[in-house]
Amino acid sequence: MARAPLQFDFEGERVEALEGDTVAAALLRAGVRTFSRGPKYHRPRGPFCLSGHCAQCHMRVDGEPNVATCETPVHNGMRVQRQNALGSADADLLRAVDFLFPSKLDHHHLMTGHALLTATTQQITRRLAGIGEAPTDHRPTTASTRLAFDVLVIGGGPEGLAAARSQTGRVLLLEQRATLGGRRLLGEVVDTALPPHVEVRCATRAMGLYEEGGEQLVLARGPDGLFPVQCGRVVLATGGYERLLPFGSNDLPGVFAGRGLLELARGLDVRPGTRVVVLGSDGDALVVARGLAEAGFTVAGVVDPSGSLSREEARAQGVVVLSGARPLKALGTKLVRGLQLAESDGHEHEVSCDTIAVVAPLAPAYELGAEVGAQARYDGARGGFALVTDEAGQTTVPWVQAVGRVALQGSAAELRRHG
Repeated sequence: MARAPLQFDFEGERVEALEGDTVAAALLRAGVRTFSRGPKYHRPRGPFCLSGHCAQCHMRVDGEPNVATCETPVHNGMRVQRQNALGSADADLLRAVDFLFPSKLDHHHLMTGHALLTATTQQITRRLAGIGEAPTDHRPTTASTRLAFDVLVIGGGPEGLAAARSQTGRVLLLEQRATLGGRRLLGEVVDTALPPHVEVRCATRAMGLYEEGGEQLVLARGPDGLFPVQCGRVVLATGGYERLLPFGSNDLPGVFAGRGLLELARGLDVRPGTRVVVLGSDGDALVVARGLAEAGFTVAGVVDPSGSLSREEARAQGVVVLSGARPLKALGTKLVRGLQLAESDGHEHEVSCDTIAVVAPLAPAYELGAEVGAQARYDGARGGFALVTDEAGQTTVPWVQAVGRVALQGSAAELRRHG
């Protein structure tokens, strides 16, 4: 079905968009690649995670700073500006910081020999490292209504949907994305049907969990602003975050989370490049590579540092796997133009590409549970901390459960010690 055309203002220029586009998708389709500048060295950055968890796509939208454009739907007449640059974001004069301090810039010890110089330097560095000015548009405040539910489920992916169906009483399900079902790869079908006792609020993010005066509260933010939810129990199905893998210039515009890039190309018909290298030993790497090829990219190869991907499966899908190769550096100054690799024998070479798709294991989004004291433990296989639970998903906080990637089953004795 055809999507209705939309228009919005981007730094004084009119940009065409389609109904259902996010701001980031529309700008990428229009050829914009630099979305922000690093707060310290002012290196150019483009969107990475495409799921609202990193800050690389943050811009000023309708007077509000630091808005995640990868999550913000386009509407007619909206105003979008980039931030944190002197001059323009495409030619930021503050990029000189990166060249003036080629090894590192330690602003904590810069000009510390004199009290006046120290104070002046601190003021300058704070201003140069700003991440957006305060909002300019008047926003009337409205009293938020406190909601009350028996159970609050946070996360509308497959695990969150299953958890919501299994609960009794009045259930509220919060999902930060615009639709339920989570991020889907090729051929995945997710049943999003829910029973009548489950109320759903999409495009709504849980900002914090609190316990005050014997009450359990969750502060959430939706399209209409902040609101508190009182609940008897919280189930965390928050999934995980996209992660960058370590290599030089990995924040260069053109480096994307592979799952997000595939969703962008398949769902919104946006391809911010033509020739892609997929980087990762995660099991999704081959799926992403095949999906990007089907979506119109030329896949130069899959770089598999751990050598764990199946070459037979790759050949069956028409994908070249560089097993054991390590990424050294993304090549380019303003945009990706290649990837420098080191082979297992130490030989180095370059692969030509304008896009790098990183497919790493998702790091568990454990922070909401940790805020209220739920025990977390580092899990190397997941690349981050996860919440310790028993077999039923109970954490060390009596009113908080966790399911899916964010849950790490521990021993009953360990849970009793922290009960």
